[in-house]
Amino acid sequence: MGGTAAKLHRENGNIFEHKVAVVTGAGRGIGAAIALALAQRGALVAIADLDLERAQGAARTIRMKGLKAEASGWMSR
Repeated sequence: MGGTAAKLHRENGNIFEHKVAVVTGAGRGIGAAIALALAQRGALVAIADLDLERAQGAARTIRMKGLKAEASGWMSR
């Protein structure tokens, strides 16, 4: 992070506190990274993925860091 983004992060570290973020496709990859980033900034993250087990795994990983996440999915493997 450089310049303005770094300044905003320092001033507003928990800019999503008291907010819910719904991230689709968050069971892995970029979606999981976005979900983690939002949780680190204070959001309760609702992880949605077609694969319920992946969604649950991503939510568990976030919760193990002491952050807030819940999982939702449509299919089990």
